[in-house]
Amino acid sequence: MAEGAGEAGTEEAESASDSPTEEKEEPAVAPKLYTREDAARLIDESEGQVIDSSKPGAKGHAETHTGSREDEALDLLNRRGKTTMYRSRTQAEKDLRDFLNRHSEELDKLPTGGKLELAEPVSQPRPVYEAQPWEPNPGAATVITKTTKQKLFVKIIKTGDGLHLRTMYLQE
Repeated sequence: MAEGAGEAGTEEAESASDSPTEEKEEPAVAPKLYTREDAARLIDESEGQVIDSSKPGAKGHAETHTGSREDEALDLLNRRGKTTMYRSRTQAEKDLRDFLNRHSEELDKLPTGGKLELAEPVSQPRPVYEAQPWEPNPGAATVITKTTKQKLFVKIIKTGDGLHLRTMYLQE
């Protein structure tokens, strides 16, 4: 046993003696890996959230486009007069999770107060509902059509306590 321990100790000493001649690299920090639950939490916390107190009217409203955990977007009472809505909250969570993971390093490097606002293609067109304003009352969305969209728009803001989703929806 003492021989094996001595050999291991010798190898460690040899590799330690090689270290000073080599440049030491900072260990790479792996980017954060986001889950679907992380995405769901960002969507849930978005609703009605005022991120910038200088713009109190600019409230988070992701659930308007994705639905809540309990209700599909089409069934929400706060649906806007013109909006695009996912037909599946689960698909919205997966799309946001994938977006977060693609941009994990960029999100990590955002300064406090910084934002990431991007539109990029999803892997395949997603079925959506589109609400169009009703002419006599433009605030009411009574005309609903089914279509597909293939580009995801996301706006995320970083504050002192983390990331906040302002909105996300499908377009084009």
